[in-house]
Amino acid sequence: MQYLYDKQHYIDRYDLHTVEECLDAVKMFQNIYQKSLTSDELKDLPEEEKLRNVNLMLSRHLFVIKGIRYEKKQETIQKWMSEDKVQQDKQDFTPTPEGIYCPLCNSSMYFSITKHLDSTYDNPILRLMFLFKCSKCEKQQWVYDDGEIRVSKPDLCPKCRKELDVTGSRKGKVITTLYKCKYCSYSKKDILDLAKSDKEHKKWEEEQKKKRDEGKKLLEKYRTEFCLSDKEGKEHVETLEAMEVANVIHDEEMQKYDDPVYERVSKLKKTTIVDLEKLLIEPLEKANMSNSPLKNQKWDSTLSFLFLFKIAIPREEIESVFRN
Repeated sequence: MQYLYDKQHYIDRYDLHTVEECLDAVKMFQNIYQKSLTSDELKDLPEEEKLRNVNLMLSRHLFVIKGIRYEKKQETIQKWMSEDKVQQDKQDFTPTPEGIYCPLCNSSMYFSITKHLDSTYDNPILRLMFLFKCSKCEKQQWVYDDGEIRVSKPDLCPKCRKELDVTGSRKGKVITTLYKCKYCSYSKKDILDLAKSDKEHKKWEEEQKKKRDEGKKLLEKYRTEFCLSDKEGKEHVETLEAMEVANVIHDEEMQKYDDPVYERVSKLKKTTIVDLEKLLIEPLEKANMSNSPLKNQKWDSTLSFLFLFKIAIPREEIESVFRN
């Protein structure tokens, strides 16, 4: 069975999801527009205005979808390919167990080509099962890659929870299985018509082919419109990041106006150096002091201003001080 495909397979798979997501968005906004035409709340709004607003919202919505899808594209594709490679390698390079013997007649068993990967949510460890067949009595059993025999869980009675006796028969393409409990009166018969199953499987295959063909048509029609190139994708991602920063700044600014302290501070009068100088001139002159130019200096990372003052005292008074 093939698990790993070429890279284009995964690119197409991812791009198809992008196209489908964008088309879902288009349908959603089409429905919004149709509802707006009959809305009582919007009855006074012209139809052209409704259409313009819906198209504007759709354009913004698609812009975000395409940007986010591009941003996650390479990472997602690489993840898919890595997961499938693990399965492919497990199937292709796991050696077939040896020395397997029939539990009924103890004859040697041989590998009959069929093998199957096995993993469940209960046991997520990936294991490979090989179907062995007895060369003498033709009994078949599944064997794990490490040689462990796969033991099927018993069918339990839905009434008494005891193990059921299971017998089967086949006639042509019809398989009949009978389940019977020897502890109570419960019994059930299952009939599997392989011819009908073949028809259902063929129908399923046809549906899958139809789905793949429709996917190819969608990619041919919409890939260029909805799936960004590397150049377009990088520009989209940069714009989205800038929008996120702008939203953060906007929220911070709005929080300021909700803060009563900031509200009071914002109403205070902002005084410049020139205003401060004017305010100080008059009281300084009255105190026989004249202000000199301001000099800036750094003090503990805070900008402070050092005022140098000249004291206006008569010369005679100064000389008398030194004489004494």
